[in-house]
Amino acid sequence: MLFGVLGACSRVPTPAQTSNPRGTRARPEPSALPESASAVPSSPSSPEPSQPTLLITDPELLLGLEHDGLALGTLLEVEPGLGSNDHLAESRRFAPVVQELEDELARATRADKLAGVDVGRFSHRLFDRRFLRLPQARFALAGIVNRPDRAAFAEGSCGELRLIYRLQYRLDEAHASKLPMTIGVELPVPRGSDGCRSAQQRWVEPRADSVAARIAWLRAHGPLQNEALGRVANNARVVLNLQLVRWPSTVRPDLGGHAEYLLRAFRADAAGVLRPEPLENTIDAKALRTPAQQRAFATWLDEQASRIDGGTPLLPEPWLAKRALSVTPRGLHRLANRPFSAALDDKLLAGRDFGAARFVKSSAGLLRRLDELSCQGCHEARSVAGFHLLGEDSDEQPPENALALPVSPQVLADLPRRLRVARAMLDGNVPDFAAPFAERPSGGGKYGEACALADDASFAGWQCEPGLACSATEAGPSSLLGQCLPSERRAGDACERGAVGQARDPLRDRMSAVTVESCLDMVCNRSGVGFPGGMCTATCGAPGTRCGAIAILDSFNACLARGEPFIGCIRGNVTPAGLRACDADNPCRDDYVCAKTPHGGACLPPYFVFQLRVDGHSSGLH
Repeated sequence: MLFGVLGACSRVPTPAQTSNPRGTRARPEPSALPESASAVPSSPSSPEPSQPTLLITDPELLLGLEHDGLALGTLLEVEPGLGSNDHLAESRRFAPVVQELEDELARATRADKLAGVDVGRFSHRLFDRRFLRLPQARFALAGIVNRPDRAAFAEGSCGELRLIYRLQYRLDEAHASKLPMTIGVELPVPRGSDGCRSAQQRWVEPRADSVAARIAWLRAHGPLQNEALGRVANNARVVLNLQLVRWPSTVRPDLGGHAEYLLRAFRADAAGVLRPEPLENTIDAKALRTPAQQRAFATWLDEQASRIDGGTPLLPEPWLAKRALSVTPRGLHRLANRPFSAALDDKLLAGRDFGAARFVKSSAGLLRRLDELSCQGCHEARSVAGFHLLGEDSDEQPPENALALPVSPQVLADLPRRLRVARAMLDGNVPDFAAPFAERPSGGGKYGEACALADDASFAGWQCEPGLACSATEAGPSSLLGQCLPSERRAGDACERGAVGQARDPLRDRMSAVTVESCLDMVCNRSGVGFPGGMCTATCGAPGTRCGAIAILDSFNACLARGEPFIGCIRGNVTPAGLRACDADNPCRDDYVCAKTPHGGACLPPYFVFQLRVDGHSSGLH
């Protein structure tokens, strides 16, 4: 499941189902999107068919579309115009969503006396609920996504159209930022008399000579016309992803910090009011406690074997959870991100025949596939701090608080597969909907992707491309998967080795047997200062690096605790460093983000970027 871009966490199957970026400035450069997935039209008047658009992230284009009727409040029929969170929170439709979130935050506060929003007083930093009702905050359109591959999850559909909104605020010139929260509006695309050909044809854009011309075409003739959108308020799922709490590395030095992300889904009731809905393919452990429930689940596994193998099953509603928490860092090394592993008895998966399978060829592979299909597992597989679409930052955004890429490595690697599905629909053919494992989206063993450490049929071909080796940096003795990293360490590579000790309570997860490995002619920045797994850094100007800046932890945190603006704190308390250069073709490893620098993208821990952390934003509210 991916809110927004890769999957969905809220569709509930019927009994029958259970049995059986672009814009004028965003025209992708080779380093921005894979060429095969960019889908750029040729000219405004050309009758020649081109490939469909898959992803729109251009900030100027998206803002124009908001003004033209695609603002969240307008879409949900709350108010026209861009709108603000105070009006949204008071609306009949959206108020229950805000109330659910405020209840979640209240529970987190009661459960943890060390949690709060004041950086100077609390070591566990909570999301500040005031932003949900703040007149100076709003949910801005951050991405529009064409998901033809989602047709596999809804018979009679041609996939989904998704609109992703990111929480942002502006109090004054010194206090303005995005926050780590997204809302996705997911709309089913109906099948037409010609199958799905016309649905995908609407995404084939003519070349536009201006943003305004492109907006006009998308709204009048393309996939964003009002007729195609339908009555959104009563037809869409609304899904959200919110960084609920963050512990800095000073509190959890062995892990390099700790953060929890709340995943929820909503759908309008008969009166049009958004109410909680179960999460797609996310198991509720309480539903499998009895032997009878376990036997029923085993039967479902047998009936759905081929769909599970292809990554397209739908877990029946009685087994679904209505909320989930994913945790970072360390991804699927942590049991909290593997709900099926935590809920299922190993005996349930034993003795199965995988002879006809394409991807899932062992019990370990079956369990991995199920975990990756859950909300937690998907959000922690090759993601950016629990997100897959965070949006593109405009040129006006200070580079100290900006991202170089709008989407995660998993999305970038999955775009060619989605394009193949879209092209098949355009040609009137039946698409191949099967998807590889989320941790191995390219299938080629690129930097940071999962690789096989042990002999298991599901992962036997998971090797690394030339120049990379399968590293067991965070793997325990029984781990089947490692991460493709260079044999000789370079800037950005891991320099700590240890194993994640899993617990059902993620707060009890611990790193054990940690050792520090040499960064030849470089420095190892360790987990205790916010670099999960350690990260080799060089001097600026070193070959193969990009010059960036690393915060000086003590003085930087003291500056934030005084309530001073983030940009001033980061600019006055950093040291230059040679970092791993990154772009869409050269991703960062897990638990790192491709941050913007004046010289291009560079790999940093995500919480070094202000817009990816909940803490520090409240200083301007006091």
